[in-house]
Amino acid sequence: EAAGERAQAALRKMMAEREASAIEARAEAQHDRQLAAEAQANAERWEAQLLEVAEERAALAEEVRLLATTKDAEIAHIKAQADEQTGVMHRALQAAQGEQEACVE
Repeated sequence: EAAGERAQAALRKMMAEREASAIEARAEAQHDRQLAAEAQANAERWEAQLLEVAEERAALAEEVRLLATTKDAEIAHIKAQADEQTGVMHRALQAAQGEQEACVE
């Protein structure tokens, strides 16, 4: 009878250990799922942030391109004005030299 009780106690102990093991495994699996969900959420957030940064960079690049185009146009306009003024001054100088030569003769 004592051997039977020891066998029953050993069986109950073994069943309790298995149940404890199963509970621990379920808790670890739940924790792993929670970590995986958090990692997925982080990855999605980082992807959204990267997309936002890429869009900002593209907008800035377009702005720089437009500014460069505007500056090029301004430079071309200033150069045309300078060329025109140089031409006017050159013609005035030629006219003055012509008058000076006429006065000398």
